[in-house]
Amino acid sequence: MEGTVHGYEWEPGRGGFLKKSKPAVFKGTLEGVRLSLYQQEQLVEEVMTDEKGNYSIPLDFNKLYTLVITKEGYNKNTLLIDTRALPKEVQHGGYRFTGAEFVMNSFKKGENKDLDRSLGRLYFSPSHQQFNIAQTESKSSGGSSNSSGTADAASELLDRALERNNAAIADYKPEKVQQTPQNRSTQLPVTPPPATAPQTADEQPDTRQTKLTISRAINLGPTLENGTSSSGLISSKEEALQKAREQLAIDKLRQQTKFDSLEILKREAQIQAAEQEIQNARLLIQTQQDKLQAQRNSLILLVLLLMLLMGFLYLVYTYYQSKQLNNTLLEQKNKQITDSINYAQRIQQSILVGEKALKSHLSDSFVLSQPRDIVSGDFYFFHPHPDGYLVAVADCTGHGVPGAFMSLIGHRLLREIIAEKGVTDPAQILDQLDTKVQQVLQGEKEGEILQDGMDISICLIDSNNSTITFAAAMNPAYIIDGTTLQVLQADINSIGGKVLRNDRKRKFTNKAMAYSKGSMLYLFSDGYMDQFGEQQDQKFNTRRFKDMLMQMQSMAAEEQKEIANQTLQTWQGKIRQTDDILLLGIRLP
Repeated sequence: MEGTVHGYEWEPGRGGFLKKSKPAVFKGTLEGVRLSLYQQEQLVEEVMTDEKGNYSIPLDFNKLYTLVITKEGYNKNTLLIDTRALPKEVQHGGYRFTGAEFVMNSFKKGENKDLDRSLGRLYFSPSHQQFNIAQTESKSSGGSSNSSGTADAASELLDRALERNNAAIADYKPEKVQQTPQNRSTQLPVTPPPATAPQTADEQPDTRQTKLTISRAINLGPTLENGTSSSGLISSKEEALQKAREQLAIDKLRQQTKFDSLEILKREAQIQAAEQEIQNARLLIQTQQDKLQAQRNSLILLVLLLMLLMGFLYLVYTYYQSKQLNNTLLEQKNKQITDSINYAQRIQQSILVGEKALKSHLSDSFVLSQPRDIVSGDFYFFHPHPDGYLVAVADCTGHGVPGAFMSLIGHRLLREIIAEKGVTDPAQILDQLDTKVQQVLQGEKEGEILQDGMDISICLIDSNNSTITFAAAMNPAYIIDGTTLQVLQADINSIGGKVLRNDRKRKFTNKAMAYSKGSMLYLFSDGYMDQFGEQQDQKFNTRRFKDMLMQMQSMAAEEQKEIANQTLQTWQGKIRQTDDILLLGIRLP
């Protein structure tokens, strides 16, 4: 068996963005490849390829061999060779299996056993009278388009060798082959031929049988060097090769001696080598073109990705600019609104009764007012009277600006009823306030009344007789005398809101009681008790509120105010304030 060994260089892809497997690079024929022939796991022959990658290894008939092809830095190829079924005339006359070419992959990044492969079993089929390759296992255990591509190239080269030798075996002509001993070793001794006596005239060979009758000259075109071949050089070599084939066909008809036959065999081998050289050059060109195409595709993809990235960045920048502009406009609007509300707060504070006016008559008193949104819908009212003092705390519908408007309306109506008309009875004050609120909030349509109003508690404190007259709409009050907390109950009707059926009027009632001097009177809205806590997801509630008042009722008014404020801040934490808060405490004279 004789042929050539070729080499490929292939580096698997390392993964990642735009990192593909590098295509196989054809390296040409390989020198120094070791071809080891085994029979029953015993080494029987071993040869090396020459500088052109060619080899020739002798085989015996009626044997089963294992041919192992190895070279440091390349994968291992294994081929089973079965010479047991060849016809007797072939075994008698000998046969030269030519053109057996193999492909070896180099593992550039380190040894890769996945590239090792079995090429199958080469045998002669008596029924078909031809050579065949039987696959014994998959060609590669690794998965790669390039490795499978070179494996396919190896199969294609063996298939071509089968076609060539099947054609030769069909037109078989015996040739003289040197027989080797049955049990030869890997190192075959070479002995010089024995000395012979000079030949006589009768023993002289016939020169007509030793003379070469055909020309030795053959032109196979330019040499195709690895990496420098071009399509023009390949075309020139193909033209020269075609002429060499034509000349070979003519010389086959003209051959007369055995030297002519040997020369023809030599030319056939040279033509086959030239064909292989062309095939290798074309494969190299195709590999280079594939590599350039892959680079172009990667570059195009990179450019497209960069364009998409630039477009995306432009959209993000445009959106950012627009958002910045909107934020700036929003901040300006918020500032304008906040400034307007702050100004409204100053107006509200100037209209409502101040804490100084309260303290000028009832010195041991305090007011804890905390609006939720700068301006408040809760307000208190104080009016001194010859027989005592009128004090009220109201919780208007809503909070913020709407609640502030309602508080101004309520304060103005109370001043009109009490200061201008002189009404001092708490129940009558609430009756008239309810009527006037409904009149003020009457809508544009006849009979339409806005569903707004207030909850209010009002006390008439008679310091001369130490009595309190109390009336309230949905807003109770507390009196604490030492250890006793008394609840002043409110009526269950609010001021304003829905109109009662049949034009009925709401009637509020008075509750009168005596008190001890020094007792504490607390009027309040529901904002303090409805506030949610940060630590506990629940309201402060009435129980905690009463406990706080009981603990601080004996302290001075300013201390009570500080404790009430600190307790609220601790309970609320970082939770947003739920409603407007108002707490009024008076030490009864």
